[in-house]
Amino acid sequence: MNTIPPTTEQAAAIQALYDLFRDRLFHGELPACVLNFSREKERVAGFFAAKRWRNDEGEIVHEISLNPRSTVFQSPTQIASTLAHEMVHLWQAEYGKPSRGGYHNQEWAGKMESIGLMPSDTGAPGGHKIGQKISDYVLPGGPFALLLEQLNTHSILPWQAVESLTRSGAHTPPPRPEHPYTQQEEDGPAPHEELTSLDDKKKHRYSCPICRVNVWGKPALNIVCGICHAQLQDTSTMKESAL
Repeated sequence: MNTIPPTTEQAAAIQALYDLFRDRLFHGELPACVLNFSREKERVAGFFAAKRWRNDEGEIVHEISLNPRSTVFQSPTQIASTLAHEMVHLWQAEYGKPSRGGYHNQEWAGKMESIGLMPSDTGAPGGHKIGQKISDYVLPGGPFALLLEQLNTHSILPWQAVESLTRSGAHTPPPRPEHPYTQQEEDGPAPHEELTSLDDKKKHRYSCPICRVNVWGKPALNIVCGICHAQLQDTSTMKESAL
């Protein structure tokens, strides 16, 4: 039986991943931030919010939050890319010029490419790199992909949420706060991907966990990626929509 408290174990895992990405993808230049998990925004996999925490000494830090549902509906690679995606928002808040309202601009897109994640509004090659709703896919041979090869992706997070695949059985999200999470004082949050449920009556989407290419078809298909030769995963519970 595991004697480590689950809060300690989960927090240590996400902090270790943040520290690794900060050192290897961002050359150690990102500041510390609050890392947490939130179901408040049920349909997004993660978001960045600028200047959301203050300590007794008056120090103010940013926040990156992951949706616990992403541990169910995303692969370990996708969870890791969600964190890296939000870290680019943090980098831009510190060193660049974020656009208002969580818009993904050219500066943000350039930084994403530099760490090995290609911005795409479709989550696949050929999509628009900038805009309000932008996701990404992993660039083969890029810094992110090479770093991930060194990790045991099965243990990125030791704890996964217990979620129903249908809305009727899903946990009820907590009520929205009076002040929604904000990327800046006037701006909206910067979520990574929007999550939807299997009871959305649409074709299922299958995604390669390596190159992130997507195909659509009927449920229970057995598909292998012709590029990476990896088994495609049914990710129809997610709608690629990053703000």
